[in-house]
Amino acid sequence: MLFLAGAADGLSQDLLFHYNEFERTTGVENHQYWDPNISWRNKYKNGDPSAGAKFFGSTTFLVGLTDGYHASRSFRDIMIITSLATSDKGVTKKEVATKAAIYTICYGSGFTLVYDFLIK
Repeated sequence: MLFLAGAADGLSQDLLFHYNEFERTTGVENHQYWDPNISWRNKYKNGDPSAGAKFFGSTTFLVGLTDGYHASRSFRDIMIITSLATSDKGVTKKEVATKAAIYTICYGSGFTLVYDFLIK
């Protein structure tokens, strides 16, 4: 799971800092989904931040459904959280789900504090 998390993080950073290489290597044609210079607008109605979220959660916990960069970051987070939640031997599915929920809330709260409130 952590290997997949690392791969997903590598993809997100490649998209962000080396999109031309990503495009050349993969031959991707859906730039509206993959190019972070334009795809970040996918989370908003008509691509306009002043129009608000495209759908419930598109700018927060469901942002991973909007574009390649956020999908890879969300997948990375899911793999890390799943790895942590399942690291104890003999845990029940309920314990895994509870840990995953707690980890997700804590991580999301820290991100939101910095991204939405502290750095503006």
